[in-house]
Amino acid sequence: MTWEAPESDGGSPILRYVIEKRSAGRVTWSKVTTVKELTAIVTDLNEGKMFEFKVAAENKFGMGEGAEIGPVLAAFTFDVPGAPGTPECLDTTQTSTTVTWTPPESDGGSPVLGYHVERRIGKVGRWVKITKTLVKTTTHTVMDLTESETYEFRVLAENKKGVGKPSQPCSPMKALTKEKIPKTDDSLASASISRRPDIIEPRGKEADQGTDESINQLINLIHPLST
Repeated sequence: MTWEAPESDGGSPILRYVIEKRSAGRVTWSKVTTVKELTAIVTDLNEGKMFEFKVAAENKFGMGEGAEIGPVLAAFTFDVPGAPGTPECLDTTQTSTTVTWTPPESDGGSPVLGYHVERRIGKVGRWVKITKTLVKTTTHTVMDLTESETYEFRVLAENKKGVGKPSQPCSPMKALTKEKIPKTDDSLASASISRRPDIIEPRGKEADQGTDESINQLINLIHPLST
């Protein structure tokens, strides 16, 4: 709000200005603030509501008659942000994935304060916000996925006016399944262990000759023959 100083200070310098407000159509005024300058910022107004304001100069003798302003519609001079870019899911595991996206093409005339991330299970589930506070970057890691479940994610940007439209959902993604370790066939292992090579025992002179040769070879290994 801005205004001009009164034509007369009443014979004493103006000490301050008193600002009051009321909802349009109401009777009672409520004090907002006091300032020494010819301008003031009034906050805590409800968007979309009509208000009236009054400014009065004050010197050491008291407060003069106020000048009324309004009704005035409380409204932002900017809009909510546009929709962020379609998110993607990276580094997906059995229980987690990292969601990334790009900022909206338009911030609505006011800088983006952060983002909200929502998800749903399958393509017919209800969208649920999974971030408790604003995400200040364009990436967010989700840590509570269920193995083999299919999810979709979308992102919404927020500025001083409020939350904008959601992005398009990411392509459906599925949390990974545990890798199965190949099992050994116990029956084959048992068969391999229990199986022994067939032994054919020589007979007659061949057996005696073979036995003598084996003994001689063993003796020769223990006590090599001198040459």
